[in-house]
Amino acid sequence: MELWNRFNNIKTANIICGIIAYGTVYLLVKYGTCLVMPFIIAYVVAWMVRPIAVFLIKYLRIPENIAVVLVLAGTLSVVFLGVAGICIVFDDNIHDIWQGCLLFVDDTVLMTHSLCDGLEKKIGLEEGCIFPVLKNWFNQFDYKGKAGILAGNSLSMAGASVEWIVSSIIVVVAAFYFIRDKDKIAGNRRKLVFGREINKVLNAIYVTGVAYLKAQVIIMICVAGICYAGFYLAGISHPAAVAVFAGILDAFPLLGIGVVTIPMFLYFIIKGNIKSGMIMFAVFAACYGFRQVMEPKIMGKNVGISPLMTMFTIYLGYKLFGFLGVLTGPFAYIAAEEIRKMLMASRKEG
Repeated sequence: MELWNRFNNIKTANIICGIIAYGTVYLLVKYGTCLVMPFIIAYVVAWMVRPIAVFLIKYLRIPENIAVVLVLAGTLSVVFLGVAGICIVFDDNIHDIWQGCLLFVDDTVLMTHSLCDGLEKKIGLEEGCIFPVLKNWFNQFDYKGKAGILAGNSLSMAGASVEWIVSSIIVVVAAFYFIRDKDKIAGNRRKLVFGREINKVLNAIYVTGVAYLKAQVIIMICVAGICYAGFYLAGISHPAAVAVFAGILDAFPLLGIGVVTIPMFLYFIIKGNIKSGMIMFAVFAACYGFRQVMEPKIMGKNVGISPLMTMFTIYLGYKLFGFLGVLTGPFAYIAAEEIRKMLMASRKEG
C-alpha cells in the first residue's frame, strides 16, 4: 500500500510538473516570441559572426568596438551584395520562369474550359454551367485585387514600413551588444535567481537549433540536386535555377516541393507529355520521401529525441502556432522537458 501511494505521488508530481513546464513554454512561445523576435534574430546573427570578431580582436589587435562594427558592416554588405548578385545572375532566368508560369496558367485555363465542356456533354448538363462556378471560386483568390486594397491603405503600409525599419535597427544594435558583451551577459545570467536553470534550457535549445539548421542545409542541397536531375531529364529550361528555387521552397513546411512539382506534373499530363509528367511525379515522391525520412533522423540523432517525436512536435507546433510553430516545435518540446526535469529534481531535493 505504501509503495502504491508513493507511485501515485510520483505520477501526480510528474503530471503537475508537466502541466507547469508545458504551460509556461506555451505562453512564452504564444505571447513572448513575437515580442522579442528582433533580439532572437540579433542573438543568432551574433552567434554566427562573433568568431570573426574574436579573431580580429585577439590576433590582429583591433580595438573591440571597431572590430565588432567592422564585422557587422561586413555581414550587412555580404547580405546585400549576395541578394544583388543573385538578382543579377538569375535575372534572365527569373524572367523566363515568370513568363513560363504565365503561359502555364493560360494553358491550364484553356484546358480546364475544354475539360468542363466535355464533362457537361458527357453527363448531359447544360452547356457552360461548370466552368463559371470554377472561375468564380478561383476569383476568390484574386491577389491583385487584395494587393490593390493594401496599396490603397497607405497609412497601414507606412506604419508597417516604419515598424520594419525600427526592428531592423534594433537587430543591428542588439547584435552589436551581443557580440561585444557576450561574456558579461553570460555572467549576469548566471547571477540570476534561476541562472543555472536558464543556462540548462538555453544550452538544450542551442543544441536543437544547430541540429535543425544542419538538417535544413543538408536536405536543401540534396533536394536541389534531385530536382536538377529531374528537371534536366524532363527538358525544363534553366533546370539549375528552377532546382535552386524548388530547394529553397522545400525548406518551408507550409510550401514544400509540391508547390513546384505538382503543377508541373499536371501541366505535362494535360499536354500529353506522359514521360515528363511521370518524371515530375518521381521528383516529388523522391524529395518528399527524402525529407520525411532524413529530417527527423538528423534532428532526432542530434537533439536526443526520436524521429517520431520530432515529427510530432513539428506537426503540433504548426497546429498550435502556425508557421512559427513549425520552426519552434522541437525547441519548445526540448525546453519544456528540461523545465519538467528540473522541477522534478527540485521536488526530490525537498
